[in-house]
Amino acid sequence: MRKMTMSELNDWIFSRKGSVERDILKDGREQHVRLRARDKEEMHILDELCIKRWKKAE
Repeated sequence: MRKMTMSELNDWIFSRKGSVERDILKDGREQHVRLRARDKEEMHILDELCIKRWKKAE
């Protein structure tokens, strides 16, 4: 592993900062894909939560 001074490390961090921030923003907007089907109990709980939110919004 190469040794770096603090100023070299700071320069390296700032040189990558823009691209890293763009990657974070891009990845944050993507929808997460479910890999498994929901079971009946999970669907029932989610339905109840949605109904409560709808009633609260009215």
